[in-house]
Amino acid sequence: MQKPLEKYLPDLIFLFLIAVTIIIWFSVFPIKTSFDNNDVLFESIYLIATFVCYFIIVKLDIKLLQFGWALLCYALVIDLLDEFTKEPELWDTIFQGTIESTGIILVGFGFSRAVKKARSELQDVQLAHNELNHMAYHDNLTGLPNRVLFTDRLLQAMASAKRDDELLAVHFIDLDNFKDINDTLGHHCGDLLLKETAHRLRTCIRDVDTVARWGGDEFSVIQTNLNVIADAEIVAGKIIEVLSKKFELDRTELQITVSIGIAFYPLDTIDINELLKIADQSMYKAKRTTGSAFEIFDNSEN
Repeated sequence: MQKPLEKYLPDLIFLFLIAVTIIIWFSVFPIKTSFDNNDVLFESIYLIATFVCYFIIVKLDIKLLQFGWALLCYALVIDLLDEFTKEPELWDTIFQGTIESTGIILVGFGFSRAVKKARSELQDVQLAHNELNHMAYHDNLTGLPNRVLFTDRLLQAMASAKRDDELLAVHFIDLDNFKDINDTLGHHCGDLLLKETAHRLRTCIRDVDTVARWGGDEFSVIQTNLNVIADAEIVAGKIIEVLSKKFELDRTELQITVSIGIAFYPLDTIDINELLKIADQSMYKAKRTTGSAFEIFDNSEN
């Protein structure tokens, strides 16, 4: 935390420089110069503008620019005082030129560093924004899209299927007896199982399709560009196959069964909420079967 003096020091220096410039101008200008000579007036205004720029730079906390601009301010003060005195000697001119050149060089370097700093801060803001955006639409544990992003992609997929007169399928996948796994092996093993399940599910679908964590031990898949219903059955069979293999969880071997419910757009319904409901009902119907199984909604049973 800044001390009071450190906090207000730039303001005090700024006000002091402005005050000194005004005092010099009003006290010396009427005596040493004629009113038709505007050089002093212009240089005073230029000096005050330079002080304002220095004040802004101090507020932005750009150290190298502060030092370079301070040298420029000093050189301008010397130049202003020269207007009220005799012609400057050679060494005065060299000294003032050196200060001005050094100040300009430092301002250039400081500006370059300021640009790099601003670019770095902008990148940090962008990364933070991307991270927050990812957290809002993805599951923290598995990294899969969450329910919000899944629903949005399903709406887009349904619109595309309607436009191109295509078929799509929604798979609801439930890990059977997952609660018992959490209770017996602990939540750590349960989390490992969910993460490995997510990884295996990714290998079962194409890049154009979507796999998401719907919630708890339930996952969901959007399968697009289907030619026939059997295409969805093939994917469901592949999911059952890869999830039926043994899991190695923290030195513990585990084998699970899964239940999958499948609904089709637009065969079963054209309403998204009804489509999700049908897939969920079909999944619970599959759970009544012993072992891993998938079920497709049957309109005749409705």
